[in-house]
Amino acid sequence: MEPVDQHLYRQIADRIEGLIDSGEFPVGRRLPGVHKLVVRFGVSDSVVRDAIKVLVARDRVRTVNRAGTYAQAPRRPRKRLPLGLVVRRNPLGYLFNAHSGRWPALEVPTRGMVFAPLDIAQALGLDEGDQVFARRRIVGPDVGEPAQITVTYLPVDLVDQAPILGEEDTGPGGYLEVIEQALKRGPVRWPAEVSTRLPTVEEARDLAMPEQQPVLVETRIVVDPLDELHPLAVDVAVRDGRRWSLTYELTRDASAAWPVTPATERNVVAYVPAPDDGEEASRARSTAATPDTAAEPTGSRPKV
Repeated sequence: MEPVDQHLYRQIADRIEGLIDSGEFPVGRRLPGVHKLVVRFGVSDSVVRDAIKVLVARDRVRTVNRAGTYAQAPRRPRKRLPLGLVVRRNPLGYLFNAHSGRWPALEVPTRGMVFAPLDIAQALGLDEGDQVFARRRIVGPDVGEPAQITVTYLPVDLVDQAPILGEEDTGPGGYLEVIEQALKRGPVRWPAEVSTRLPTVEEARDLAMPEQQPVLVETRIVVDPLDELHPLAVDVAVRDGRRWSLTYELTRDASAAWPVTPATERNVVAYVPAPDDGEEASRARSTAATPDTAAEPTGSRPKV
């Protein structure tokens, strides 16, 4: 039989959510601290902390390092948005996915000189600590619904060649139009990388998401094919990982062309001796691990 209090933290989460809905814990305001909630509900601090985790997962609260936990309004269901692998054009210029090309900026972009982060300096062929010109903008389908933060890093000498790159408005088509048309550096290409990490405090705030949820980071390097040693810019697009997915179709290498040659070998578990294993145990495992007779230990990976 299950312990009576096994799901107590969920009950406490429901009660706190009810207090948010009733207005006793106002949306946008900080919730009482853990100790006060422990006293109010008569439970342990671990139950309260687990309840907060449930509410974070429900998007009803967000936690801010050293600042507490804040109530949030219920969110509309979020449709997952696919990242594209094809660059398109419309009257606005280049589109890197079908959605963002129709999204307006939700606030005036910020811009200015910054010290290049190490990965950006390396991508641009600069030294760590060199300055670059950065343009940061937030876009989304509607006010109050931010979907993407994009930071564009430009070498200082490029901005010197085309001062409009440093202006608030870079004109139709944005900075890429300036690079390809005004500076005659096109057609550019975009080597790209997608990774995940936790958001910074600022990113979590601007994307209206919990700090404990991952963001999807797409880094695109803008390259002139005639001068690949000197990249022209780096775009870093940061998106709420719960909303976006990278979709693509796998293709066959020549070695996997149909009809394929029947497989002749079997993949088996590679036994790695534990630190406390003796030489004898290691030798016994090695002898036992043959394709036909190897028995897998409990908890090992299945054969592929």
